[in-house]
This record gives sequence, C-alpha cells and structure tokens, in this order.
Amino acid sequence: MRQFKLLSILPFIIYSMHTYADGELENSYCYNKAGSECQITLVKKGNVEQDEYKSILVNARDGSLVFNNTETSNTMETLSFFRVNNNYVILKEYLDSTKALEFSTFYYESHKAKELKYFYIESSVNFIKREKEWSGRVCTTNNDKVSQNGEVTLLELLAGICGKISKLSYHDNNYYNNDIFFEVSEITDGNDKGNMTLVALDSKGKDSININDLGCSNNCAHSLQYTNYIGRLNNKIRVKMRLEFNNDEIVGYYYYDKIQKKNPPHW
Repeated sequence: MRQFKLLSILPFIIYSMHTYADGELENSYCYNKAGSECQITLVKKGNVEQDEYKSILVNARDGSLVFNNTETSNTMETLSFFRVNNNYVILKEYLDSTKALEFSTFYYESHKAKELKYFYIESSVNFIKREKEWSGRVCTTNNDKVSQNGEVTLLELLAGICGKISKLSYHDNNYYNNDIFFEVSEITDGNDKGNMTLVALDSKGKDSININDLGCSNNCAHSLQYTNYIGRLNNKIRVKMRLEFNNDEIVGYYYYDKIQKKNPPHW
C-alpha cells in the first residue's frame, strides 16, 4: 500500500479531474463554440474589445438562458467558465491589490442549475507580520433557489445564497512549508456555521492563489457519492485522487500532477 498524506479537496469543486478518452485530466473550458462535453457555454455580448463587456450562460443545444443575469468583465478582472466532471465553475479573478477569487459552482440537469455554491476569497496585508494573508466565505444552500434580481450581475445574484451574512473570517494564516492554511466563514442557507479551513498548496510568497491549488483541510462538506483529494506523496510529489462510493463498493483513481495520467489506487 502506498502511504501519503492527503488533504480533502473541496468536494463540490472538482478541479482538474475531467477525464478524456486518452486518460488525461484537466479543466474543459466552455466558451462560445465549445465542444460536446459542455452543456452550457459562456457567450460574450457586445464588443469584447471594449474596456468592459458582459457575458451570459446559455444552454449549448437550444440557446436557452441558464440564468437571466449577465456577468461583467473589464481590464481589472478576468472571467472564466469551465466544466470539471459534471460540475460547472464560473470564476472571476480580480487584478487589484486584493487578488480576490470570486466563483460559483453548480451541477446542471434538466435545464436547471443545482447544488449551488458561492465562494469569495481575498487577501489583505498584515502590516505587523509584513506578509499577505487570506480570508473569505463559502456559502451553500439546500434548496437550489436564488432570489431573482435583474439589476445585479450573475455572481452578485449567486452571492445571495449567503443571505444577509457578508462577513469574512479574519484569522492569522498558518504555513506548512510553502502551503498556506487559512480560515473562511461557512454559511448554509443564510446561517453562520462557523469556520472552514482551506489550504492553498505552494502559494506562500505568491501574489495570488490559483483555483486549482485550493483544497479543504478542516470542517469540509463531503459528498455521499464521491470525494476528491489533493496532497503530496512523501511531502514532495503532488497528487490528486478521486473516489466514488456506490453502496459497499469504492472505486477511483489517482494521478501525479506532472504526469496527469490516471492510475488505479493501491489499497
């Protein structure tokens, strides 16, 4: 049996785990003319060469709207939309001093977005320690409904599942080698559930966090159907693993980040 420490990745953000026929694992980006693997595409509206433009999510087959609200992007923001396994992620990265990540994940079935989650993570400067620290909030809902408001952007609309709670969890960050451990507020159906500990692998000293380096370390919400893990073999080699649970049977695979070829787990 191979022994290595694993950190449970946020089970509702299955980063870089999409499997193609050749066995490689990576995000599948879904833009205007996306391939058949995307049920939804991000369609840019207006003149994208302008400093600010809008985008909207549509059903790739019939052109129907997934949400009525558009999302904006400008020279200080980048907007991405991709599919990972059966989940979709809409991500906005801010290029200002906060280097914030704002994103939402959902599952799409029968023309409806389900299992909605919203995340906001930002940095601030600890002037006493003279270093950047991270904080944020994670919001989930059990009813898959958001209040309709045509005057806000899509991510502002999805942030509505946080209810009236907008606080971020500000605590000192902890470090293990080059990994950053930080707290975020956990909010479910508008109720404060305490804090969740996230980890950003290999992010110490970097100006921003890559979404693919994010995982959950403590108070994580696990899926009953599957769980994805991120960690290191012998504290050196980065690996990811996916396990699926079907009654009494557990199946899955793992792969090394640098190789990105799936292997069966060794029990």
